[in-house]
Amino acid sequence: MKNGVLTIVFLFCAIQMFYSQEEDGVVSLALPTRNSLTFNRFLINPTFSFVREQHRYVSMTNKREWVQFDDAPTTYLASYSGRFRENMGIGIAVFQQNYGVLTTFGGTLNFAYNAQLQRDSNLTFGLNLGIYSSGIDAGRVVTNFEDPSLNTIPSNTLISVNPGINYGLAFLDFGVSIKNLALYNMSTSTLIEDNPEQSIQAHMMHTGYVRSNGFFDESKFSGLLRGELGKDNSIISAIAMLTVPKGIWAQVGYNTLYGVSGGLGLNITKSIAIEYNFEKALGDLTNFGPSHEVTLAYRFNTDRRYDYSGNDEVGSLISSEKRVKRPVSKIDKAQAEANRQQAIADRAQAKLDQEAKLKADEAANAKAKETAAAEAILVTEAKAEAEAKAEQVAELKSAAEVEAQASAEAQLAAAEAARLKAEAEAEAETQRVAQAEAAARQEAAAQAVLAAAETARLKAEAEAKAETQRIAQTEAIARQEAAARVKLAAAETARLKAEAEAEAETQRVAQAEAAARQEAAAQAELAAAETARLKAEAEAEAKAETQRVAQAEAAARQEAAAQAELAATETARLKAEAEAKAETQRVAQAEAAARQEAAAQAELAATEAARLKAEAEAKAETQRVAQAEAAARQEAAAQAVLAAAETARLKAEAEAEAETQRIAQAEAAQEAAAQAELAAAETARLKAEAEAEAEAETQRVAQAEAAARQEAADQAVLAAAETARLKAEAEAKAETQRVAQAEAAARQEAAAQAVLAIAEQQKTDSENNSLPNASDEMAKTMNALAESTASSGQSQQALIAELAAAVASKDKDLQDLKKENDLSEQGIFLAPKPFKSITAENNAIEALKVNLDNSIQARSNEIDELQTLYDQRVKIATMRNDEVTLFYKKNLDRLKAEQLTALSTRERLTASLKSIKIATEFERKRRIKRAAFDNEQDRFIQDKATLDRIKQNTNLSAVPLTAADFDFGEAQSANIQILKNVKNVENGFYVILAVHTDVSKRDAFLKNTVASGNTDVNFFYDVNTSKYYIYNEKINNVELANDALKSKGSEPYKGRLSIVKIEN
Repeated sequence: MKNGVLTIVFLFCAIQMFYSQEEDGVVSLALPTRNSLTFNRFLINPTFSFVREQHRYVSMTNKREWVQFDDAPTTYLASYSGRFRENMGIGIAVFQQNYGVLTTFGGTLNFAYNAQLQRDSNLTFGLNLGIYSSGIDAGRVVTNFEDPSLNTIPSNTLISVNPGINYGLAFLDFGVSIKNLALYNMSTSTLIEDNPEQSIQAHMMHTGYVRSNGFFDESKFSGLLRGELGKDNSIISAIAMLTVPKGIWAQVGYNTLYGVSGGLGLNITKSIAIEYNFEKALGDLTNFGPSHEVTLAYRFNTDRRYDYSGNDEVGSLISSEKRVKRPVSKIDKAQAEANRQQAIADRAQAKLDQEAKLKADEAANAKAKETAAAEAILVTEAKAEAEAKAEQVAELKSAAEVEAQASAEAQLAAAEAARLKAEAEAEAETQRVAQAEAAARQEAAAQAVLAAAETARLKAEAEAKAETQRIAQTEAIARQEAAARVKLAAAETARLKAEAEAEAETQRVAQAEAAARQEAAAQAELAAAETARLKAEAEAEAKAETQRVAQAEAAARQEAAAQAELAATETARLKAEAEAKAETQRVAQAEAAARQEAAAQAELAATEAARLKAEAEAKAETQRVAQAEAAARQEAAAQAVLAAAETARLKAEAEAEAETQRIAQAEAAQEAAAQAELAAAETARLKAEAEAEAEAETQRVAQAEAAARQEAADQAVLAAAETARLKAEAEAKAETQRVAQAEAAARQEAAAQAVLAIAEQQKTDSENNSLPNASDEMAKTMNALAESTASSGQSQQALIAELAAAVASKDKDLQDLKKENDLSEQGIFLAPKPFKSITAENNAIEALKVNLDNSIQARSNEIDELQTLYDQRVKIATMRNDEVTLFYKKNLDRLKAEQLTALSTRERLTASLKSIKIATEFERKRRIKRAAFDNEQDRFIQDKATLDRIKQNTNLSAVPLTAADFDFGEAQSANIQILKNVKNVENGFYVILAVHTDVSKRDAFLKNTVASGNTDVNFFYDVNTSKYYIYNEKINNVELANDALKSKGSEPYKGRLSIVKIEN
């Protein structure tokens, strides 16, 4: 047992030496993220933010090392890293490490740049720059006694530089990095030379795929072998990780220093992932226990496929889309598609070659059968072409289905496939033309078969043309189907986006709830803010006074400069007036000449205008005559048409009148019977209306009486409450005056007692300070010290009295504040007290305490010096019992007793100040909390009561109201406005009628709206903008809100509708 304890203590000390430097509080940058090949890889080597990386991540990591003992090392890390561009990777991390009472906080910036040497050859450079602060966390120090040595350990700010390089091939990577190449202490402006964490790290990494059937098919395997060569030791480690396409990965590792590790990770969705790593120490570190590391990450997926990356599809446990399984090969996807298209073209070409060969053989063997052979060859050729093209159409259709599911990479592959298809068709067309030419040459040699072959060729061409049209139609249908699938893919993308937005909305709601909790916590901080505000006011007053003095001095300087400037301005003005007078005369002469010229020009212009006017009138008269003639012709034609129409109308009216008389006679009998029925029905209706009106009048009178009784009861309750409030305020005011008078009398009494006490003390001091006659130099020195001690004693008493008065003033302020809070809880509010600078008062008290301490110390020193002289005098035999010695023997005891009393009084007053300060702080928080609660809750209750009263007491307007009768207040934007953290209002979309800041205008709008017949009107108050939002209805979605905005109707109170969204 003893050996185990000694081992643990020794290793703990070794760990502290491992992380610390020769300078106190200096810690090297050593983040323990060594077990994961998925997240935070750039902390292993600076180039790994780029190497084999396809996505960008935001991750949060917590690692607890050696959890077997208390205060074990703990690391909190948040980072963002990944590929930023085709040749660039970046990373940023913020971390905090706790090693017992030692803490480190800072961040790391990462940048990686890649130079592609060849297709599968890349050279990557990277750099990690760490900036962090290290020191002692005093809050974690547990001790029964204050240790002064802790105050000597400084807090240091350091900068660490970590460069790295990596060379990558198709499946292998080799790299070197220097850990803590330079460590610079900004606090001492020195470079740390002896850094135990400085080392050279080399690695070799392999990335490949597993070819198998079943679950592990196309799994990705990654292995990393690292070696670290430091000043004191060397470390070798290895990690292996297997990632299956379903979004699950597992990893194992070994480190010669930290032991074995194992981890498991999974993609919950395509964006959210979680990973856990377990590390078990071996050897001497076994007693420390295991280490645990948990990482939660968010992946930013991208459709772009980078070169030199882990170009794998991201699988997950929860999939938001239906995926079609398709084969995947190790070669490039675009190359695979091109190979497939080439194979199709090769098969078509082989068929064409075979048919051409058959055609040539058949023509050479039997010329007699050339007609049938030629026809068969042409038919077979057309059929082969049709089959090839049909096969190509089928392949293209399959490709279109693949393209509809793929992203931007599939579109690029489709474009490449189209290009290859065009090339294959062009080549096939070239070969077909060559074969046709060969057939033509053969037909030239066989003149007898030419006519039949030509007929067969024409027939085959017609069939081929028909087949080509059919294939074109098939291709068009395939393109339409592909376009439809693209639209479906776009719709699916929109749906996924909507789901992501819904998830973001859920997160935002959670954040809003967290903000609400933070707001509750912020209430506790308001008290500190109040203290800071009072301090700021005092500082602002002092600063304003300084600025006022400076402004006064500046104004005086400006006044003097202004007087000099005025003199110069007056001289310049007189000179300018003379010049202006001369210029005015010259201008007047020029204007006279110009007026004469203008008169001549005007006369010419008038003559020209008269001529143009005459011409215009003549032209207008000509046009008018022509228009009159045309109108006359149109009028004559219209009259003829009207005469014919009138004749037809009269004839039709005569026929209609005869028909009307016939119908009237037939309806007269029916009317007589209907009148009798209507009379009976009217009598019944009038009787029912009279009864309904009588009942409605009875109900209205009853409701009016009930409302009057309710109003009278409310008025009585309000009157009683007002009477009680006035009585309570009067009693409180009388009590305040009585207490003030009593306190004033007490202060006067205390002042009188203090005066008497000081007089009594002075009398006592005068009696006690009757110094004996000094016959030697020692006695004279002692008398001088005694006089000085008496004088300092009076100053000391005065300072104690001032401090006691200050404490009493503080206690009075505390009592007043407590009384104000107590009365506020009872609904009684006192008048505000005059402003008093708390900062200035506290500064005065602190200065008074310092002066009192100095006075007590100085007087104690004088008493000690007097005691020393007394001790020397007693040792002299001739002076041991003389008058001076006996006097100071008694006087020294009195002086020491006075000092003890002064010290105890000072401690008592200081303790009183501390307790008063704590109680005052509590009462201030109490007042702030009460004020915040009362103001908001009282406003809501009062607003609700006002709305109910307006709805009950406002009758319908006898005269219809117009939009001019409504004051809509502040104009609102046509866009949807978002308000957050509005109390007592549910989330949703609100159709706003008006927005007011004035309560009277708000009430006037509400009354007019109710008078117009809308009793559903309501309103809420936004404390952030100090505005009242009057709304008509609440809607749960934006589509219905926009519909309500468009179909607002003709009601006068809906003249300025707008939409407001509440997000709490």
